[in-house]
Amino acid sequence: MFNNGEIDIFNKLNFNTVFYGQVIAGSTMPNLMYLTTFESREDWDKHCKDFAPLYKTMQDLPQYQNNVSKSIKFLLHPASYSDI
Repeated sequence: MFNNGEIDIFNKLNFNTVFYGQVIAGSTMPNLMYLTTFESREDWDKHCKDFAPLYKTMQDLPQYQNNVSKSIKFLLHPASYSDI
């Protein structure tokens, strides 16, 4: 999913990518990590709403059945000294 469609959807919808990665250690493995930026919470909500139907089409494919157990989201705000 990650390399076979998800990133394409993020790019198509202008998700303002900082990085995408596969986590190689930790208690929540296996998992993928995405860091993207948005102007506001409303902008993020709109992108997620636009993402959902495109992702649903992929998620329903037989090769991707039962490979996502949960999603954990962190909404972060840059510190005043941040370059982002």
